[in-house]
Amino acid sequence: MNFLLRFLYIRKALRLNISVRLFVRAVGILFATGVLHLVLFKFLENVTWNESLWQAWQTFTTVGYGNRPAETTAGRWTTVLFGTMGIAFLGVIISQAFDLKQDRRDRRRFGMMRNPIKDGVVIFNYPGEVRLQRIVREIRYIHKDMGFCIIDEKLSELPPKIAKLDKMAFVRGELLKEETYRRAALDQNDIVLVFPSEFSVTSSDGLTQLIVRKAAKFMRENARLVYVQVDPDNDWLFKNCQGTPVLESFEVLALVQEATDKFSSSLVEEMFLNTSGANPTTVVPKRIIGWTWFDFHSSAIRTGQKTGIPINPFGIVKNGEAYTCPPFDMVIEKGDYLSVIVHTGFDWDSFERQMIEERG
Repeated sequence: MNFLLRFLYIRKALRLNISVRLFVRAVGILFATGVLHLVLFKFLENVTWNESLWQAWQTFTTVGYGNRPAETTAGRWTTVLFGTMGIAFLGVIISQAFDLKQDRRDRRRFGMMRNPIKDGVVIFNYPGEVRLQRIVREIRYIHKDMGFCIIDEKLSELPPKIAKLDKMAFVRGELLKEETYRRAALDQNDIVLVFPSEFSVTSSDGLTQLIVRKAAKFMRENARLVYVQVDPDNDWLFKNCQGTPVLESFEVLALVQEATDKFSSSLVEEMFLNTSGANPTTVVPKRIIGWTWFDFHSSAIRTGQKTGIPINPFGIVKNGEAYTCPPFDMVIEKGDYLSVIVHTGFDWDSFERQMIEERG
């Protein structure tokens, strides 16, 4: 199957290259013959350059107004020759222009172009139609105009339902070649998601690690890199790798949690879905440095009640380590992050200022 896809891809690429060469060649020949006709007519008929140019245009376009027809035998034969060539090559150029327009559509469809998406999401390894549609829906709930580009070496083209989505691009290329990462335009996008080449196959983590390392070299500063890891025992593969891992077995953890605590898995799912309402949001404390977790938790509830803003303090991140149930006496320090569960559009800067005022 992979051999067949590769064969179709190469055949399509060759056909597109031939189409471009034919168009350029036809334009070049028409231009060269036009210049030759211009020069010959000027000297054979002893006319001005402007008159010769006008005659050349009439001849090649077959308009033939006849304002100044050729009078010498050599001039007439020149007109016959180049008029005939004009008819032939103008037809070729018009035909090739339509072919190039269609070829451009095909190049985009078959993933042969550079990623045109900017400030969007680049996804390595097509994750499947249902999963991708859900990802697009959830991210666009927050970032409505976010574009997506799929980088894959197995797909010959995007499935029809995915291709119909707005701002959806496709780049087909071998994941072991750096040219693929250049065509992915990682330096022009904000988020990179890496899925395993084969879900539930432990060895897929090896290729995922390679993609993560290569992608990190081409990404813009402050862009986010998230990758799906199949086997938690493969943590050693991703040691010193840039990016945030997400375990493929997350749904298994949800099932275990549901089995031990009724309704908890559905609550967690609601919490992580943007389209379901409130979800975790990371904020940077500035004015409440030195507060304990108890100070922040209690003040946030009081300020939320007064302002009508529902908020649920969720945890602290210190030196990259997350504390989802911090001790009450844990101090919020500079460089820490706070995770809170709030609705979309929450203004943390204003809320933090109100907490200070409320506390007095």
